[in-house]
Amino acid sequence: MATTSEYTPTTDDVRERYAEDYEPNNGFVLRGDRDYAEFDRWLRTVKAEAWEEGRRSSAIYYPDEKRTEWPTNPYREDS
Repeated sequence: MATTSEYTPTTDDVRERYAEDYEPNNGFVLRGDRDYAEFDRWLRTVKAEAWEEGRRSSAIYYPDEKRTEWPTNPYREDS
């Protein structure tokens, strides 16, 4: 069994916790679908930024590739 310091929550765990709110008399309660949508938008943004960082790193470390077109970032909403 992993210790607390070794535990890494899954994306679904974090998504669920984001959509919960603590109420003193009720404990954790689900706030609603709107909060899932907020979390999903945030996660798409993080993934899009990571994808772009990877593309830039590839261009820096493999300049001889002379790539003129890059694949479309699948995480960008405007893609």
